[in-house]
Amino acid sequence: MQRHLSSRNWDLVINLQGGRIEELSYRKELVLGTFVRKDGKKRNTHVCAPNFNQEGMKEYGLPVHGSPRTIEWQVKVSDKTYFSMFCIVPATDLYKAELYVEQIFELNPDSFKQTVVVENTQGAKVPVNIGIHSYWSTPHGWEGTRLNGYDITKLIQINGQRKLRKSNTIQFPDGRRFRLQTKGYEDVKLWSAPDGKGEYDNMYVCIEPVLSLAHNFFGSKQSFLKEGKSIGVSQEICVL
Repeated sequence: MQRHLSSRNWDLVINLQGGRIEELSYRKELVLGTFVRKDGKKRNTHVCAPNFNQEGMKEYGLPVHGSPRTIEWQVKVSDKTYFSMFCIVPATDLYKAELYVEQIFELNPDSFKQTVVVENTQGAKVPVNIGIHSYWSTPHGWEGTRLNGYDITKLIQINGQRKLRKSNTIQFPDGRRFRLQTKGYEDVKLWSAPDGKGEYDNMYVCIEPVLSLAHNFFGSKQSFLKEGKSIGVSQEICVL
């Protein structure tokens, strides 16, 4: 189920089961990885669609973070530095539309780009949100991590959030710096798994771009996607 992409600077490992990024490395240094959390779950970067977290679970019967992260994806295009895959989210009695979800990965000389496209291929208009649950590697811990110059340590501890810019700077306490360029994302969720005793996983931090984390966004007029329409978002990681 794995697919490997490689360029001069970047190495990417994708798993078709769940459409996940198992590993992204820049010059052999891990950027996004797979980690065993304090709760015992083995997790890595995945798409959240058509809902983020628990929104839509009661009214539309959607699973947490959506079903694409648990189903098998199909290869669309495969090259050394370009890869795309897709999955189909079937309509149900409560969520009355079939969705086509595609991910596109590009290994550029100075950046890694991930694009997500969701299309309502058949059915009623339905609410759609999109997130990328990114697991960033922090081998020296994440306390003191800064997003656009702001220390996000406390926000990570409370599962907090911030507004995103089109071009963002991430600086980890070990000195590594990245530019995170986004398209279509308004917010970012910040998190690391707690153990309930005041301790957190420190070998990764989740920096998760989300289309919108606004209260009551999911189900609002602006969240609806009509039949035949699509929406696309992307994140691009550059090493500084």
